[in-house]
Formats: sequence, structure tokens, C-alpha cells
Amino acid sequence: EAPSIVSERTMSDYYRVAGEERHLRSDKWDTEAAQRAGEIVRREVAESHNTRVAQSIQSRRSAGGE
Repeated sequence: EAPSIVSERTMSDYYRVAGEERHLRSDKWDTEAAQRAGEIVRREVAESHNTRVAQSIQSRRSAGGE
């Protein structure tokens, strides 16, 4: 917690000290924990998508589509 954060400006100042610059956009900042959480979510979403695609392909093959 950072009680000194009371505005967008003070939050930005805080992240410039406590956070790390994001690789995609240099004007955005995240803490290391937020970056790790984002990586986990992106990986889980990609895995879920890949699973759905594979299931769809298998379903079409089973139905005689290929």
C-alpha cells in the first residue's frame, strides 16, 4: 500500500520508482508482480484457445469433415 497515492500524477510517480517499465509501451509502468500475473493470464488464455481449436478440429474430423 502507498498512502501517498492520491492522484494519477502521484500514482505515476510511485510506479516510476516502484514499478518497471513495460516492454510494449514506454509510457506504461507495472510492478514486477503485476507483470508476472499478466504473463500467467496470457499463457492461460493462449492454452485455453489452443485447446478449443484442437477440440474443434477433432470434432470436425469425427463428424466426417476431414
